[in-house]
This record gives sequence, structure tokens and C-alpha cells, in this order.
Amino acid sequence: MTDVSWQFVRFVGTVLVLGPPVAYYVYRDRKRRGESRPLAWALGLGVLGIPGLIFHLYLRGDFAGSNRDGR
Repeated sequence: MTDVSWQFVRFVGTVLVLGPPVAYYVYRDRKRRGESRPLAWALGLGVLGIPGLIFHLYLRGDFAGSNRDGR
């Protein structure tokens, strides 16, 4: 196989391994918090894997120094 096809196989493998747990966590968290469209967010961020999880945590304000109340 060429380099491009191996990269594609690795990408698909990563999405299949990391995507479902991230999607499940995002869906469950957004639903518990009562936020809008939990399924759409879960599918979108699940495809991204770990970067999607980091983005979700950033949006909900779980990182040090990220206050939503402006302080």
C-alpha cells in the first residue's frame, strides 16, 4: 500500500476506536446539563476524537482560567 492509503487506514481506525467513547461522553454530558442538540454535538465531536473531547471540555469551562462569568 502507498503512504496515503496507510494514513487513511490509521485515520479510520482512530475514528472507530476513539469516536464512540467520546461521542457517548459528550452526548451524556450535554443531555445531563440540558444543553441543546446533544446528539448532533456527540456525532460531530465524536468524529474528531480526542480533539473533540478537548473542545467539548473547553466549551463547558472545565479548564483552569476559563471562567464563563467574566471574572
